[in-house]
Amino acid sequence: MNITGLHGYARSGKDTAGMHLIEHHGASRFAFGDTLKEQAAALDFRLDGTLSLAMLVESAGGWEAAAGHRAHGAEVRRSLKAYKELIAAEFSDHRPDAELIDDLILLDPMIDGATTMAGLLEELGGDWEAAKDHRLHGAEVRRMLQVYATELCRTNYGADCWVGKVEQKIRAAGATEVVLTDVRFESEAEWVLANGGRIIEITRPGIGPVNGHSSEKGLDPRLISATVANDGTLDDLARRMEEAINLSPITARAA
Repeated sequence: MNITGLHGYARSGKDTAGMHLIEHHGASRFAFGDTLKEQAAALDFRLDGTLSLAMLVESAGGWEAAAGHRAHGAEVRRSLKAYKELIAAEFSDHRPDAELIDDLILLDPMIDGATTMAGLLEELGGDWEAAKDHRLHGAEVRRMLQVYATELCRTNYGADCWVGKVEQKIRAAGATEVVLTDVRFESEAEWVLANGGRIIEITRPGIGPVNGHSSEKGLDPRLISATVANDGTLDDLARRMEEAINLSPITARAA
């Protein structure tokens, strides 16, 4: 299996670089965040409103009072039920409700808004990039994905929990030429390198972290096989990608 992992900040051009490998090298696209997004859509938490879950629990005097709230109790109860069922199915997690409630308060979704994650995606034709860049809801979409992926799942199920999920998808597909378009954490990069792959960093002028979350801090330079500057035309990017993938991973990291 030949794996190329792409690393870089949001909007740096990772998907565009990945498309070159798909179109010209027959690569199959995967992402560590694919299963994460599927799960976030299934949870279908609210993205707008004026009251968050943690705010309600605090003002009501505890979870039980919040779950019994006349106006918002139904959404509070739905949130716990959806989360409990999902993590049981996806991670075989059967922790007591008290621990799951702590997770949900940390995630802190809105509970009184009109727009949900699945509803926004349906409106946008399933386009996650458009959802993350949405004028009104994009910041909350990104925040929820980051907190769920890292503070909840990576904390509860290990730093390589999303690595295991994407590895299952790759094996099931029987893919031999793979491009991973969202390498963010060292555990992900180390898995790519351990499987004989390479990490190509995509940089773009004026593009930096979208926020201060740990997923935006970047990789240790020692894990990066090559850096491609996305500062010209699409042809320039394609040429530089060809140069990067023609370097062996070991040679590239030693250079």
